[in-house]
Amino acid sequence: MSYTATAENKPILSVTVGPSPFSWQNTSPFPVVALIAGGLLTAVQLSRDGVTFQNASAGTSLIPMNPGDWVRISYTLIPSSMVVVPA
Repeated sequence: MSYTATAENKPILSVTVGPSPFSWQNTSPFPVVALIAGGLLTAVQLSRDGVTFQNASAGTSLIPMNPGDWVRISYTLIPSSMVVVPA
């Protein structure tokens, strides 16, 4: 993972997507939006507790997340990038 800064000095996180299904948790203290680009997503799920995941649309590439939320993505073609920006 690598961090960059925006013009407002807010961090942008670049996430390396691992094997499908891939999960990532928002460990920051602020809400974020995960942006997934490329690939072929077959499922996108969101969890508040990391245990119970709710289905979202497989075509979703913008995922709003609160602190502590988890996103889990499944794919047949790995996404080319996943970045996280403050909401």
